[in-house]
Amino acid sequence: MLFWWVGVATKQPGVSARQKEPMKAMMLIKIAVVTAIFFLLVLMGLHNRATVDFNLPPLLASQVEQPAALMYFAFFAVGLMTGAILCAGGGKEKEKGKSNKPS
Repeated sequence: MLFWWVGVATKQPGVSARQKEPMKAMMLIKIAVVTAIFFLLVLMGLHNRATVDFNLPPLLASQVEQPAALMYFAFFAVGLMTGAILCAGGGKEKEKGKSNKPS
């Protein structure tokens, strides 16, 4: 009965509180992982203040010199947005005329 209180307040027809428990537990794990990654990002920003050269010849004509922490943050943001875009949507669409109840 892990996290039994989650889902008690949100009653949806056809979905019991037990069916929602694993989803809420997974969300809690994801939040903990993202928080840990943000913590590591802050630590990298505090301890890497030197400037870094960044070269990307096909897209950038000249080299970019920025603090390492800013580059880490930019790469993290690009990766996070890419992951969010790839994971967005994809929900199962209900077919018309069919119900969720077993016959």
